[in-house]
Amino acid sequence: MEQFSGLLEASPDAVLVVDVEGVICRANRNVEDVLGYTPGELHGSPVETLLPETDRDRHVEYLEEYVESPEPRPFGSRAGLHARRADGTEIPVEVSLGPVESDGEQFVVAVVSDVSERRARKRALEDRNERLDEFTSVVSHDLRNPLNVAIGRLELAREECDSAHLEDVSYALGRMESLVDDLLVLARQGESLDDLEAVDLEELLEACWTVVETTAVCLEVETDRTILADRGRLAQVFENLFRNAVEHTSTGSKTTIRVGPLPEGFFLEDDGEGISPEERDRVFEAGYSTGEDGTGIGLRIVAEIVDAHGWEVSVGESEGGGARFEFTGVDVVER
Repeated sequence: MEQFSGLLEASPDAVLVVDVEGVICRANRNVEDVLGYTPGELHGSPVETLLPETDRDRHVEYLEEYVESPEPRPFGSRAGLHARRADGTEIPVEVSLGPVESDGEQFVVAVVSDVSERRARKRALEDRNERLDEFTSVVSHDLRNPLNVAIGRLELAREECDSAHLEDVSYALGRMESLVDDLLVLARQGESLDDLEAVDLEELLEACWTVVETTAVCLEVETDRTILADRGRLAQVFENLFRNAVEHTSTGSKTTIRVGPLPEGFFLEDDGEGISPEERDRVFEAGYSTGEDGTGIGLRIVAEIVDAHGWEVSVGESEGGGARFEFTGVDVVER
């Protein structure tokens, strides 16, 4: 058994060596971190010592079956398996078993992993998704329905009278509608990506350009690159960046948006007002906006989509003094 000492101690998990009778013959030093026992305290103890009382009879039967047909297999991948620590507390664990032979004798090596943190993260994620579902339900129904009623009544009011106040109401309702749309998009970025596909950047940019009102902006595409991406989410990125450029275009001026390749991705820049250096670290925060018509969510959505793809995005200054967004870590499809 001494020949396995180095391997036992090299494992980041708790490792036990158990004989065919279920007696612990060896344990590495990590058992103290995971199970609260020193290796010496476990030596010669039945392995059932580490199990809750309700699981002990079942484990004896399982060990007997395993000895009859030994092979590497997971034991604790199913939910509900717990280990009993030295202080009597129980922790959720996963256990992998493997047979070994030493000096003509058969032993079972058990690798014990504490999955408390993993289970806690899973529960937290499930709770978060449940709250997110509730939020999107409220936004998409409970808020949108009265908003639609207000927009409809506004149109009726315009038919009956002419008042400068109605224009202010229309603007306010339009802002609310944009905010609802952006909140729903932002909330759904937490959902998993659809199947990635080869996306022609030039083709997608042109399609997105027709969706956004860009009379004060022109587009120049200087790349024929194809990348691996979620087409729908990437379209949202381009549409939001186009709208961002429109919002920051001064009345009476013309802004040019240019898109080109980078060694590991692509850039999108304009020659508009730009973003001051002290503000660049904040542009992707929810609520950040310097435009009068901005919701402060558009660039946050861009950051969420980029993160979901495993890419990185940074903001700087273009040659024309405007904003420059660089996307890196992108999977480029070779032609």
